[in-house]
Amino acid sequence: MRVSVCINTFHRPADLRRLLGDLAAQGGPPGIAEVVVTDNDAAGSARATVEALMAQVPFALVYQIEPEQSISLTRNRGVHRASGDWIGFLDDDERVAPDWLALMAAQAQRSQADGVFSGVINTFPPDAPAWLPAGGIREHARLASGTEVPPTQLFSGNVLIRKATLMLREGPFDPRFGLSGGEDADLFNALRLRGARFVWNAEAYAHEVLPAERLTQAWFLKRRRRGAQDYALQVLNGVHGRVTALTRLKLWGDTLIKLVLAVAGWALVSALRRHPAVRFDWRRKIEAQRGKLDTLRGRGRILEYQKRPPA
Repeated sequence: MRVSVCINTFHRPADLRRLLGDLAAQGGPPGIAEVVVTDNDAAGSARATVEALMAQVPFALVYQIEPEQSISLTRNRGVHRASGDWIGFLDDDERVAPDWLALMAAQAQRSQADGVFSGVINTFPPDAPAWLPAGGIREHARLASGTEVPPTQLFSGNVLIRKATLMLREGPFDPRFGLSGGEDADLFNALRLRGARFVWNAEAYAHEVLPAERLTQAWFLKRRRRGAQDYALQVLNGVHGRVTALTRLKLWGDTLIKLVLAVAGWALVSALRRHPAVRFDWRRKIEAQRGKLDTLRGRGRILEYQKRPPA
């Protein structure tokens, strides 16, 4: 198993340095053959950070630039540059334990799967607002190791996957998702429909300590709404199965029912003055249904990856 780890980065030099340090500390087997860092800043702002570490890490460290602002094109450039037969995907603001790759690789070998997924836990500082849950927010459901990953959980914050599987689709990430995100779930579900098998690893979670500027309700609600927009678009594009008139009708019905239930749940916990974290969780449920309605009604998508460099 020759593993290349692909990292996209955009103006996060300190985070990137810490993640590269985590990867340098990985034990084996199999060990990391190379790390490919793809900078989505046309000015190459991450170059100095990467080049300063090239002589200090136990793997080949590759730096390249994707000048067009697009999460899809940035991922594609990394995948095509990678020489490994397995590709690891991590985000530049994540942290992983020294046994991360060993655990992911062992699960891949035990299950003979095409890819292994694990979760990312958003953790918060001790002085975080009361409406944030004490245990952090998990984007993924809790699954047992070896469980086949359901379609709604196929996204890429922490993945080890065969490169040959990725290349079953041209691209492989769809540029139409380049500014909105959702390119990962779109691809992995399309590969699933082509027969790829993906399993879960419950021991190899990554952690992301969110910066202060993200510790707002607006940021979390916008992210939840955007993710739901992407999910509905994927359903309508056919990556969750064949699309018929009934598909759209069922999506409308499911969304409206869940929206009513979410509003009722939020109203109830608010009237009962439940903990702020409980009330906020119901608000996130409401935003998820609003996001699906955005797509069904053809409203504008949230472009999370349309960013400007910090001043």
